Amino acid sequence: MTLTSDTNVTATFSQQQTQTQYQTLMVGVSGKGSVTSSPAGIQCGGTCSAAYLSSTWVTLTATAGSGNFGFIGWSGACSGTGPCTVSMSTAQTVNATFRNLNSKGH
Repeated sequence: MTLTSDTNVTATFSQQQTQTQYQTLMVGVSGKGSVTSSPAGIQCGGTCSAAYLSSTWVTLTATAGSGNFGFIGWSGACSGTGPCTVSMSTAQTVNATFRNLNSKGH
């Protein structure tokens, strides 16, 4: 647009509505143990899920069951044996494996 003389211009702005987005975190537990999350939402010894805001980072902690069970490790969106931290920018799946430390093959 080109203005060739003094002109009054009015600008009108409207606030755009943003939609809150949630992503699902699926957790599977194999063996005798449990997984909990921070922030809260996951607390299970089997298969469970929770929805988190897409801007959230979730830390999962594995706890071996009583007896001679040990935490073997994470698979899916995490690896290793320490706490698992995932970004919920997309849906995530994490598995925790626990094993009897007295069983053959370990």
